[in-house]
Amino acid sequence: MRYVVPRPEDVRPELEEEGRSVIPVIRIELPSTRVAAPKVLALYQAGARDRALEDEAVEGACRLGRSPSGEVRFVGVVNGQPPRLAFDVGTDSEVR
Repeated sequence: MRYVVPRPEDVRPELEEEGRSVIPVIRIELPSTRVAAPKVLALYQAGARDRALEDEAVEGACRLGRSPSGEVRFVGVVNGQPPRLAFDVGTDSEVR
């Protein structure tokens, strides 16, 4: 698992100005294989979801001390050795 700090250009304050809620997210990258990564990408492109991978991403956010809100979005595959699956996990901004 790898944690990626969001870039300043990813923050969209105009959403708050329009009255829409902005949910803070944390990017979690899960290791994969060269065979499995394209299959997962095709699965999400077809509109399906892999609950086991999403649960693993939520657990990764918990391990980093964040309170996940349960919203998980598949971002894509990060090239590298090994390839990684990138997920954005919505987190609660309140400390509990």
